[in-house]
Amino acid sequence: MAAVVIGIAFIGFQKAAWIVLGAIYVAIGLLYILRRAGSLKISLGPALGGLSGSRGSIALGLLFGLNIPACAAPLMFALLGMAAAGGVSGGTLSAGFISLSLFGFALSLPIVAAVLVPSARRALDWLSSLSRRLPLWTGLLLVALGLWSIGFGLFAEIKA
Repeated sequence: MAAVVIGIAFIGFQKAAWIVLGAIYVAIGLLYILRRAGSLKISLGPALGGLSGSRGSIALGLLFGLNIPACAAPLMFALLGMAAAGGVSGGTLSAGFISLSLFGFALSLPIVAAVLVPSARRALDWLSSLSRRLPLWTGLLLVALGLWSIGFGLFAEIKA
């Protein structure tokens, strides 16, 4: 519940992040379309290997846990609206918490399957191998997702 409250406080920052990340997706997509994606294979800043311990896992968990995915924002605001309309009773807040927890679990389930189930991991590896064979389609998909993210950041009306 605290993550939702914190996320609402940073909604302006979140919308700016959608625009910036969308622009990055568009740029990467254009590099794929122009067959210049090899220029992305450089290392910048600290390596993720430095985050391999438990402190790094906690830092990455907080970073990703406090981020509001674009698809979750309407659900979060609907649940918060339901909680506000229900008053101060703890039942409504716990129902919202359970709903968001189930949403997060369902969002993470494909990743868990890819890690734990060997056939799912092979399917994911097969899908990722297509990106080398189909740079045009990968680039077009990234450009489309980037434009969607930019549009969402510019035009989404989220009222807290």
